[in-house]
Amino acid sequence: MKMIRWSCLVAASLATAGLLFITTALADNNDANTGAGAPPSLADQPGSAAGQETLQLTGRITAINTAAGTISVKGGLFSKTLKVGPDTQIAVEGKTGATLSDLQVGDRVAVNYHRQASELIADQVTRTETKESQGGASSGSSGGSHAAQP
Repeated sequence: MKMIRWSCLVAASLATAGLLFITTALADNNDANTGAGAPPSLADQPGSAAGQETLQLTGRITAINTAAGTISVKGGLFSKTLKVGPDTQIAVEGKTGATLSDLQVGDRVAVNYHRQASELIADQVTRTETKESQGGASSGSSGGSHAAQP
């Protein structure tokens, strides 16, 4: 009888710990952004832009492929790869007319995007924190493909 009680207690504890972990991870993403006035992390928020649903994503750039014109952004538990085209507005502090090459792996960004067929198209990318402001070393982005090193 003691073994059954012990097994039930362990199972309930593991379930509670798992739920607490997931809830905390999601809450941390929202708390970190709401204090700075940034949009919620990885929250798909409906809007209207020329008949298309505008979505929002915040997170850190994990990869940049200038040849393909894409960036991968991870915030919280999810990562998304977005197409950065000629119509995408890129905002980098202190620079007008910023381009994809002005962004670096590790930069924190806020992205407004929409879905077009099976692709996610970035409408606006705003760098909110640089890799250097986090204490990381700059590796530059001179073209090609970059990915975060483990």
